[in-house]
Amino acid sequence: MTLYTLGNIFVCVCAFAGSVYGMIRFFKPHKAIYAQMITLAIGYGLSFVRMKKKLCWCGTFALLAVATIYHGIFNMLVESDHRIFGFILPAVTYVPLVYTQHLYYIRKKKNVSKTEKI
Repeated sequence: MTLYTLGNIFVCVCAFAGSVYGMIRFFKPHKAIYAQMITLAIGYGLSFVRMKKKLCWCGTFALLAVATIYHGIFNMLVESDHRIFGFILPAVTYVPLVYTQHLYYIRKKKNVSKTEKI
């Protein structure tokens, strides 16, 4: 076993442990919705980046940057005089994301039913 193989095994184990930890924390009932949005965005982004091998490093960095910026904007809005906008921000980003996912699954279901009829 080479050092590269051991490094890859270590990274995979850490990534799996982090994913499990994130999933457990995601479904806690007292978790803030903005943290769920960040987790959802990173999970969706990593699934996309995984398909595109050329985007591996820059895509992962971009996802971390998005999470940091989203968290920063939320914190600044909550600490400012415009606190209500900080509380509305996660809902405003959550609704379109859920709606597009719902449309995706409806289209996928229609395509599956069309191919079953053929």
